[in-house]
Amino acid sequence: MTRKQLLQAFIVTAVLSVSATAGWAQTDSIFVTGGGTSMRDPRSFDLNYIPFTSQFASGGGGNVGFELPLKKSNMFGFELSYGLSQSNFELTDQNTNPTTTVSYGLRDNRISGDLVVHSPATFRNIRPYAVVGAEYDRYSPTSKAVSLAASVGFGASAPSARLTSEGDGGVNFGGGLDYKVTERWGVRIDVRDHLTSSPTLGLPYGPLSSSQPAYFPVSGRASNIEYSIGIVYHFGGGKAAPAAPAPAPDQTASATQPSPAKDKSSAKKNSSGKEKPSPTPIM
Repeated sequence: MTRKQLLQAFIVTAVLSVSATAGWAQTDSIFVTGGGTSMRDPRSFDLNYIPFTSQFASGGGGNVGFELPLKKSNMFGFELSYGLSQSNFELTDQNTNPTTTVSYGLRDNRISGDLVVHSPATFRNIRPYAVVGAEYDRYSPTSKAVSLAASVGFGASAPSARLTSEGDGGVNFGGGLDYKVTERWGVRIDVRDHLTSSPTLGLPYGPLSSSQPAYFPVSGRASNIEYSIGIVYHFGGGKAAPAAPAPAPDQTASATQPSPAKDKSSAKKNSSGKEKPSPTPIM
């Protein structure tokens, strides 16, 4: 599914929700999700005049975070989350027949702060939302990748290379669906695109010195689309509105209708207003 199709599906769901029932009150929430990642950053370049290409294989990861409503808003919230994902960086030598590829494991530790906009209404307990925000990514080669680069190098740039971690700021945007199973628990489906600078595994753009000849001549932006699903727990929020008081009894009707006791008392009275004497029993 392309980004355009994802956006169209989200808009349709949001329209259905707005035209459906009223949404539930905005609450604090925590979530745990997991899924797959797809980093898109294909490159073509030369290492010591030998053509190479690079790309990232699909990977996986998870997220944990929480959301707080903005001043008890029914639509807006602030989300803070931590994410960890891993994929393989694949370096392919195009000068061999067949081509040869070396894979280096790469982890991404990410902290994100996002503005969340929820739909004002729900559809069959489903509430869409959109997110946009900033993040900090720490790309780190795995221990196996560090050992591999030390033994086989990095392409044709050097017979031995030292891979290191690197940090970079970025942005992310996307959206998802929050399906409420119970009053507190729900299921969360999320799709986001994380945009950062192209990971270079800590290698410079060009050779620094004879002691550090390995280099990676790329620069630009990388797009990492993340698909995840998980659970969300809602808590806090405003108190429920008190129930309306029961209507008071109609005092007018009770005042105008005599009680049975009064009817019996009136029957014992004569026309002068005095009570009629009880008849004397016959012996």
